Amino acid sequence: MNHANASLYWICLILTMALAISSFVISLPKTFGNLHASVNYLDAIVAIYSTFVTVLLGWQIWQTINAKGQIEQLRSEFKAELHLNLFNVFFYQGKSEHEHQKPEFALNYYIRSLDCATRCSVSKMKIIDIIKCIKLLLVEYPTITLNSKDVDIYIDILKCHSHKDIESIVVSIQQKENPSEQPPMWNELSEP
Repeated sequence: MNHANASLYWICLILTMALAISSFVISLPKTFGNLHASVNYLDAIVAIYSTFVTVLLGWQIWQTINAKGQIEQLRSEFKAELHLNLFNVFFYQGKSEHEHQKPEFALNYYIRSLDCATRCSVSKMKIIDIIKCIKLLLVEYPTITLNSKDVDIYIDILKCHSHKDIESIVVSIQQKENPSEQPPMWNELSEP
């Protein structure tokens, strides 16, 4: 829960309590104004119920504000889990395409897996494995041609990582840029 929501909760709770207490204080002169008047049990029940309702209303406001924080936490956990799963899918799809001698597709999937790895908590060793696969792919297939849009995206993703082979991979990818207008392979993943 952020500071603004917490302060809003306390303001609403204090305001509700103030209204309940003021309604109770307003009813006191009617009850105790005449010394010969006895305290009616209905007055006590109304006072108890108004206090009870005030507490329940404050509790409901607190739960609503707290639920927003829990929803945001679940959403961020879901995104991290989604990116971890996509990392695995793209990495193994890239390996499959690499084995089937489709280097453009393999490179695309390797870069996608690297992109997902930056969005979730993947170990440094897995990131190094991806970088090694990309480097091996570029060495094995020197005739790969890439769309200029793909090259820009690939380079942006690669530069997010600090590894000794990144600069050589970036240079190699830049050399594979084809000025002809072949359709780009990269399309953005939609956010959940």
